[in-house]
Amino acid sequence: MSPTQLPSGLVDYVESAGIALTLADARDPEHPLILVNEPFLKLSGRKRDEVIGRNCRFLQGDRRDQEGLEKVRRFLASEEIGTIRVQLVNLRADGTPFINMLTLSRICDPENETCYLFASQFDIGAADAADAEDYEDELGRTRQYARDMLKPVGMQLMGSRAALADAALTIAQARIQLSRYAD
Repeated sequence: MSPTQLPSGLVDYVESAGIALTLADARDPEHPLILVNEPFLKLSGRKRDEVIGRNCRFLQGDRRDQEGLEKVRRFLASEEIGTIRVQLVNLRADGTPFINMLTLSRICDPENETCYLFASQFDIGAADAADAEDYEDELGRTRQYARDMLKPVGMQLMGSRAALADAALTIAQARIQLSRYAD
């Protein structure tokens, strides 16, 4: 699959969004990335040709036993789950850890089969409450725009927008988690 099979307005929007966004091919068991934007490349410290065609697990390094990964595995195994949000310790290209607040949603075709995985990544450990609120607002606009772009071609973005119940608490928890990996 390629970005050219997606509505061009959606591709343009993902590429121009101010938050880190990716699309992966859900029909391939490896879920390779097919589209990433500049904020994602900046967050990960990688170049486009280093990530396209790869599964995002490269961001985890050898940290494959994280609690949040079980939630990701359940999401991937069950078509019933439309959207999840988890915090994962990820690594930038230089090895620097960061807490990635990953929001992962399904994009389904007209037959309601998952064809793409739409993801947003946010460095919650480096954020303050205002940053997190700005991110939530932008993510909400992005999800609505994606829905609008997909609807005319019979595709849909599954799940609902997951809101932060308490941005300050989430940030504090992320910083505690990050400090465990920094040592």
